[in-house]
Amino acid sequence: MSGERESKGCLAYKLVCLPAVLWLLELIVLLTRCSDLLWFANLVPPLFIMLSCPIIGYKQVKNDSFSIWSPIPWFLLSCSLFCGLGPLLLLFGNNDSISYANEYFAIDGFMLLRTNILNTVGISVVLLSTCLFHKLTRFKKQNWLLPLKSYPLKKVSSVFLFVGLLLQFAFSWPYKLGLLQCTLPGIITTFADLGSQSVILLYILSKKDNKYKIFLWILLFMELVTSAMTFSKTEVIMVLLYLVIAVYTYKKDLNKLIGWAVSIFVLYVFVLSPFVLAARIYKSPAGVSSLTAFYDAIVNYRYVKPVDLYGEMIHVQGWWTRLNYANAQAFAMNEYDHGRRGKSLLLAVYTFVPRFIFPEKPEIPMGHYFNGIATGNYYSNSAPGIFGEAYWNGGWVCLVLVSIIYSLFLSFFNRYSVCHLRNGNYLYVPVAIIGIKMGLQMNGWMVPVTIGSFLHAIFMYFILGQVVMPVTEMLSIKPGK
Repeated sequence: MSGERESKGCLAYKLVCLPAVLWLLELIVLLTRCSDLLWFANLVPPLFIMLSCPIIGYKQVKNDSFSIWSPIPWFLLSCSLFCGLGPLLLLFGNNDSISYANEYFAIDGFMLLRTNILNTVGISVVLLSTCLFHKLTRFKKQNWLLPLKSYPLKKVSSVFLFVGLLLQFAFSWPYKLGLLQCTLPGIITTFADLGSQSVILLYILSKKDNKYKIFLWILLFMELVTSAMTFSKTEVIMVLLYLVIAVYTYKKDLNKLIGWAVSIFVLYVFVLSPFVLAARIYKSPAGVSSLTAFYDAIVNYRYVKPVDLYGEMIHVQGWWTRLNYANAQAFAMNEYDHGRRGKSLLLAVYTFVPRFIFPEKPEIPMGHYFNGIATGNYYSNSAPGIFGEAYWNGGWVCLVLVSIIYSLFLSFFNRYSVCHLRNGNYLYVPVAIIGIKMGLQMNGWMVPVTIGSFLHAIFMYFILGQVVMPVTEMLSIKPGK
């Protein structure tokens, strides 16, 4: 029932408004080269995306509370930030911020307009395809891919904590801090995330039994500290998002959900973004490996001045520049238009080969290479987002095809995650989280975000359901039974 309300409500609204209003305005200005309307044409599309996408996601979650586990609301949130709020920097940011953004790749109003068209087309195709996939599958049985057996929440959380924390401290954390010289297989990182994802299960358990609250707060504190020690904003935010998802799953209070979202954004703007930038400069881009060094980074942050971070551009709005992908998208479009098309989508063939079989397997995210050809610095990462990458590889046709494929993955996880969590199958929370990350990472690279994540999800689905839990249950059987 909720799926039909979702389809009739928010999906129909966005499919009419986005193409009809935004495409028409943008194309008229671009084709006529009308300078008088250029500023307005660059204002309306990102502003509309910034405001409408969260409203659409809100309606979906309001119609069906289990949609919090679907990647679609998170995709809409990501679009609002990276395709809506981000490009507005080039219209409303201060002079230092705009100059800082243009140091990556300088763009004018018409190039900005092309990136806005790119995002409008990409989002519209994704949402249209999602709607069509929903209609094609809405008459199918809702219990597809459900496990044969549902396991107790206590046992599932115990397994998650043991496996996740073991892999986290043995492999994942040392690798992120640069202590391991080898390339860590992505599947190990995926399973290591079980530790931080246990926050969700422990929160639900703590609401049923107060004795679990101490374990919840210890785990939450530990995960936040270790994530902050890697100097990664994403790591910290994901731990907080796990808590947000858990709170909403249990209480189903949309007002609190919005309050949490606003609080995390404020934390990102005023704490995480400036601290991480300063810590990476004064300590190490990879983070620190001891609490003493982490404490020193916090203490030294008090004495950091804007000139130490941005040079003469002391008024740079760093948090906003991090959300702006327009310059990277413009560079990608310019490269394709001048015959220098990307080949990142061709790396899809390598995702099917495990690294232990092919140790020389290339790094699939092309952040270092892309940043190098754009700025000359091959030691840092950047990306044009999935839509920009699609154009870089094959122009407008490739953009449409990639957007359809991306929506197919989102639609699969939408149906899968909602079905499992509606039935209380918390064993498959990690697979649902992979889908949520897929929605959030529309600013990443297509192959690892979709195909790589999907393969990890399939592997995790069968390992958890057919190996880990059955073996755990077998070992827990008392003698004589």
